[in-house]
Amino acid sequence: MDATEPRPTFVPTSYPGILHHYTKDLTAFEFDSPALRSSSSNGNGGGKPNTLLFIAGLGDNLLTVPYVSDLVKTGWSVVQVLISSTANGWGTGTLTRDAKEIALCISYFKIQLSRPKVVVLGHSTGCQDIMHYLCRLEVSQQAHGQLDGAILQAPVSDREALAMMMGKETYERSWKHAQRLVKSGRGGDIMPAQITKEVFEAPCSAFRWYSLTSPNMDGEDDFFSSDIGEDILEGTFGAVVPAGTPLLVCYSGEDEFVPSTVDKEGLVGKWVRVCVRKGVNVDVKNSGVVKKATHNFAGCEGEVFEDFLGRVRRFLKVVEGGGKFGDGGDGTNTTAANATTATTTTITTTTVSGTGGLGGGLVSSKV
Repeated sequence: MDATEPRPTFVPTSYPGILHHYTKDLTAFEFDSPALRSSSSNGNGGGKPNTLLFIAGLGDNLLTVPYVSDLVKTGWSVVQVLISSTANGWGTGTLTRDAKEIALCISYFKIQLSRPKVVVLGHSTGCQDIMHYLCRLEVSQQAHGQLDGAILQAPVSDREALAMMMGKETYERSWKHAQRLVKSGRGGDIMPAQITKEVFEAPCSAFRWYSLTSPNMDGEDDFFSSDIGEDILEGTFGAVVPAGTPLLVCYSGEDEFVPSTVDKEGLVGKWVRVCVRKGVNVDVKNSGVVKKATHNFAGCEGEVFEDFLGRVRRFLKVVEGGGKFGDGGDGTNTTAANATTATTTTITTTTVSGTGGLGGGLVSSKV
C-alpha cells in the first residue's frame, strides 16, 4: 500500500500461519512471515525467530485490530495471543487472570519453542494487561526472566473514555452502582444491561465495571488516566519488575477514545519521567505521541502507521542487542535504566476472584 493511501478499516481476507495450543483452553495464532520461515534476517543463523506477542483490547478478537498482520514488517515473527478475556470474555475477568495467562504464553514460546527474544505488544486495554503483568503480578507468577520487552500502543484511560462516551449522569450512576455491589461482597454480580448496553454488548461484572470506571483512582484497570499523580505512578510505571525490562510507549495523537482536554504529550512525558527517575529501562527516544494516529490506525494515512512501525523497529533492534536504553533511548547511556528501584507507592484495590482455569498441553498446528 502506498504511504499516502488511507489504511482501510476492513478488507475481507485470509491468513496462513500456525495455530498454537499453549494451554488446555487457550490458543495463539502466529502469522506466516519471512521471519517465521527463515530467521536468518534476525541474525540467529537460521535458528528460531524472535517473537512479538500481540495482546488486543476490550471486545477485540482474532484479527479485529486491523494492523496486527502488518507487524511482520518489523522483521519479527508475530503472534496474536488469545486469552479468556478475548472478545466478550473480558467483562467477567480480571487483569490478574489475563496476566497469568499471558505469562503462560510467554513461557510457551520462550521455553517450549526456544524463541531467542520474546516481546509483548499491548493495544488499548491490552496495555493494562501488560502493566499489571509488569508491576503487580507476583514475580513467582511471571514468566520470570523470559520477557525481553514490552510495548504499549494506545494506552488510554477507560475511565476517561467511558465518562466521555456515556455522559456525566449515566457514568456516575454506573460506577456508584458497581461500587455498592463490590462493597457488599457482590462484585461478581452482572451489571444491569440498561447501564452498560450503550457502550458494551458483553455482560460485565460489578468488579470489572468499577475497575474500569471508578474516579477514585482505586480501579484495578486505572493505569493511564491523565489526573493520576506521579506519586501513584511510581507504584505502576515506576515499579516495573524487573526494572531492566525494556519499555516503549506509543500514544495515538488523534485517538477517538481520549477526551480533547487531555495533554497527550504531557501525559506520556510524565510516564517516561517517572520511569527514568525510578530506574525503569524505558525507550525515551522512541516513546511519545504518534501524530495523526487513531486508536488502532484504522483510516490513517500509511505514513502514520509507518511512524509507529519505525518506532517499534528501532526499539526491537536495541532489544536484539541486549535491550539497554538510557536517557536518550539509544542504548548508549544506561545509568538511569540500571539504577536500583527504590520503595514505591502502591495502590490498594478491591479484589474479586476471576474465573477461568489454566491447563496444560502445549500443542501447535499449521492452518
